[in-house]
Amino acid sequence: MLFYFNEYFDKDQDRNKEYMKKMMFFFENKLKSISHDNKFNGFLVFLFHYLLLFIVYSLLLFFPISFSYYAIVFFWVCIVFSNVYFRGCLLTKVERHLWNTKEWFGPQFFFYDSCSLSNVMLQNLFICKVIFIATLIYLRILFNY
Repeated sequence: MLFYFNEYFDKDQDRNKEYMKKMMFFFENKLKSISHDNKFNGFLVFLFHYLLLFIVYSLLLFFPISFSYYAIVFFWVCIVFSNVYFRGCLLTKVERHLWNTKEWFGPQFFFYDSCSLSNVMLQNLFICKVIFIATLIYLRILFNY
């Protein structure tokens, strides 16, 4: 499925790269109002990213089933689709840009050896994570737990 989306978005690959570069410089310039040190700003983005992940996953697992829970699920689905659209997490791309590294794959892969992670393996891990979380959401809704 991800390969289908990648082929669809490959048509405008040069334009997408230019747009992504502009977006990275936009975030970098906005963060300069906090500090002129890109490493510190990258750490702030990392903390925000990690906090966002923790809150969303905690709410998906422990929040009572109600209308608000479905709004949280919708927010998570939007995150998943944005990861597919941008070919990876936008916050991870900002962190990589600010830290000027290609070795960083986001807080989800903090304990992985970056040398052993290929693009195919990253896509497979993303698919597995999405299927696992979607299954947990489905089971919570099904059994009203």
